[in-house]
Amino acid sequence: MRVILLAHYDDEIFLLPFIDDQRPKLIIYLTSGVSSSSSNHEFESRDQESLKIFEKYLKKRNCEVLYLGRDKFIPEGELFRHINKEFIESIIASIWSRCKSITEVITTTFEGAHQDHDAAAFIARNIAIRLNIIPIEVASYPQKFSKFYSFQVLKPKLKSLELVKYENIKITFLALRLMLSYKTQRSTWLGLGLFTLYNYLFGKFRLAQPEPIQFLENCFYEFRGRASQKIIIEHLNSIEL
Repeated sequence: MRVILLAHYDDEIFLLPFIDDQRPKLIIYLTSGVSSSSSNHEFESRDQESLKIFEKYLKKRNCEVLYLGRDKFIPEGELFRHINKEFIESIIASIWSRCKSITEVITTTFEGAHQDHDAAAFIARNIAIRLNIIPIEVASYPQKFSKFYSFQVLKPKLKSLELVKYENIKITFLALRLMLSYKTQRSTWLGLGLFTLYNYLFGKFRLAQPEPIQFLENCFYEFRGRASQKIIIEHLNSIEL
C-alpha cells in the first residue's frame, strides 16, 4: 500500500500523479486544517468539506483516509509542536492496523513553504526509516527569490529527481475540480491555483531531492511572518526518536 502523509486537507492537490490510479492508498491528514483560534463552526465546516471531497473524488481512486490531526486536535500551523517519539509510533501503529504491506511513503518535502509541510516531511522520513523504505517527496510552493514576496509551484528548490509520468489533461481537470470544491480555501487557490494548473498541464512533474532539516535562507513561511524558523528547526532537531 502507498501511504500519503499530508499536513492539510487540500495538500493532495500537489500529489495528484500519485493519487489518480487504482493502487491501494492510505491518506493521512496530520492537522485539523484550522488554526487554534478558529471557531467550532469553522472546524466543522472544514471537516465536513473534506469528508464530502474524499467521498466524491478520492475514495473511488482506491483511497482510504485517516483524519489523525482532527482526532488529535492538532491545529494548522502547529504540527511541529506535536511531534515526539510517541506521536511517530502512533502513526506507524495506525498504518499497520490498516495495511500489512507498505511500499511507499509520500509527502510534501522540506523546503520552507509552510511549517506544517516541513513537519510532515520530518514525520515521513522518520516513519520511512522505521519501515526501511525511502520516502518520496514532492515540492509545493517554496520561496523563489530572497528579497521580495515570491514563490514557485511544484518545482523543487534543489536539483530535482526523476520525472513522474501522468496524464496531463486528466490530472489538470482533477486539480481544478478539487480547487473549486475546497470552498473554504478559495484565497489559497486564488494564489496557487493558476500556477498549479499550468504546471500540471504544460510542466513536468518531478520528485524533490530531500533537503536536510536545517535553516533555510529563503524560507517562505517565515518571510510571510507565519512562524519562526529558528524555533521550528530547534524543536525538530531536539526530538529523540
